Formats: sequence, structure tokens, C-alpha cells
Amino acid sequence: MSGAGGEIPYHLRTAKAADRRLFIDLLRRLERWIPLDHHVYVSMGGYPMADHHRVYRVLGLRNMLSFDEDGAVVPRQAFNKPNKDCRCIEMASSDLVSNPRAAYSAAGIRDCPNHIVWLDYTKPSNLRQHLDDVVSLIRASDEGDILRVTLNANPSAIRGAQHDLPKKAKQDARLATLRRELGDYLPEDVERSHISDKFYPKLLVRILRNALSSAVAANLRVVPVSIVTYADGHRMVAATMVVVSGESSVGEPHQKAKLQYWPLASRRWDEIHDLRIATLTSRERAHLDFNLPTVPALTLLKGLKFSLFPDMGIEDAAAYLDRYEGLLRFYPNFLAVD
Repeated sequence: MSGAGGEIPYHLRTAKAADRRLFIDLLRRLERWIPLDHHVYVSMGGYPMADHHRVYRVLGLRNMLSFDEDGAVVPRQAFNKPNKDCRCIEMASSDLVSNPRAAYSAAGIRDCPNHIVWLDYTKPSNLRQHLDDVVSLIRASDEGDILRVTLNANPSAIRGAQHDLPKKAKQDARLATLRRELGDYLPEDVERSHISDKFYPKLLVRILRNALSSAVAANLRVVPVSIVTYADGHRMVAATMVVVSGESSVGEPHQKAKLQYWPLASRRWDEIHDLRIATLTSRERAHLDFNLPTVPALTLLKGLKFSLFPDMGIEDAAAYLDRYEGLLRFYPNFLAVD
């Protein structure tokens, strides 16, 4: 895991835990599109190796790789890995993406024609380097590969704005930094208002799309399957994409995986889902699980003498539960920390 976000204790990162579980559920559904038996799973595992454990339990994949540029973390990862076939190596993401197949081979992982790679960038700086890493990975990917990238979407972390500046002046300074550092990755129609908590996640996805547009081979395409944003200390954006043949239809992965029945599916780059993670007790979670969707969410919330979503009005909270309550069926702990 890259950056300051990795310093937050894992048991306190409720949104991250929910996002991880939902990503593994998405992979399970994508098995309807393409078998994952011969994919190698690759990510910045962090010391608990949480996503590697879940990939192993849910998907049964044994060929896995965890990489971290901090050599002090790698031995702890190796101790916590889910099986003996999982490899843990000291390596920077830029080195991995430049030639991933060589990295797999050097780690002793062979006979894996495809990969599932999660680049998890929690650090707000070095956005251009992070995007360049994704571009390199796309250029080294083939049909059937699955890629996921997490980017910091906190606009106040963009360099260039002094603390004593007025709000609009700060936005102008941050926009100037993006223009200078991102070049043609930045959309031409970007405005000051896009450098805000509300709009920056959407802009970041557009930036990612621009970066990818020049990276994919002529006979391949990169198709989004799920794009989410959530707040876990900093606001993050996580985009999951698949590489498909240029001859196949854009909607083929969604159709074969039956993603029309999955609430967090994204058929377009501008379809971004905002995950709101409430901290619920076991009793509160059981109350929602027992009553939804038979009892309308608005009725349930009005019956409580407290707010489950303090940052949302009751109407918005009810609309959110009505839209995403299906996720609770798959993961009872989706909105909970016990």
C-alpha cells in the first residue's frame, strides 16, 4: 500500500474493508465472464495481507504476489500470507508495471497467462507517477486481464495552495499544479469548481480515462466494470477495469457477468458510486438486515431516535439504503464494525 493511508490501523478503516470485500465479490461475478483459475493475483498487500487472504478463501487462487517498496514490511507479509504459493517481494510499483511478467517469473510464479492487479495509491502526491504506472501496466496487459487502481481524491492535498489563501485562490493554485504536472492527461474543459470535494472524484476518473486512452493496444480496449468513491480519512476513488478484445462489444463483460444485477456496476466512466459506510452495532445491523427491503428504508430510519448517517439527511439516507441494500445480503458486515 502506497502512502499515508497505510498508516491507519486496518481495524479502523471500515470503508476500506467494505470496499475490499465488494471488490472480491466483483471478481467472483467476473468469473462468469472469464475463468480466473489461471490468473495471478497481485497487489500491495500491506502487513495483514487482507485482500490476499480473501482472494484465496473466496476464489481459491494460489498464485499470488504481494509487493512493497518498504523492505521492513515484506518479512511480516511473508509471515501473514495465506498459502505457501503466495510470494512477497520488495519492489516499487514502477518497477513491477514496467515488466510484470518478468517480475512474476523472478518470484517463481509461472503458467499464469493473465493477471489481476490492484494498484492501491493512498498517497495524494505523485499523481502523475501513479497514472504513468497504470499506463505502463495497461501496455503490459492482455485480453482477460483485470486491473484496479485506487487514487487519493482529496483536493485539499493537491500541492501549490498556501493555507492563508481564500478558497477560490486555493482552487486556482491547485488547478495550476494539475495543469503543470498532468499535461495532456487533464481534460481541456476543467474548471476551478472541479477542484472541490464534490467534483474532484469525477475529475480524477476523467483524468484516468484520458491517461488510459493512449495506452491500450490497437486490438484491445479497457472497459470499466465498477467505479466507487468512499471516505476513509481521505476520500478515495477506486476503478476496476477489464481488458477486452477490440472485436468484442463494450458491454460483453457486463452481460456475461450479469452485472446488471450488481448495485456497484459501472457501464460508463461517468457512472461513479458513492459508498457511505456507517459504524453500526450488531443490533443495528440485524435491525436493517431483518427489515429491508420489506419495510421501506425511510420508515425504518424515521422509527429510530438517532441518525445512522450523520452526514446525510434522512431522505438522502433512505434513498441510499434503498439503492444499495442489496449489498447487505452479500456482506452482513458491509456497514458494521464489531
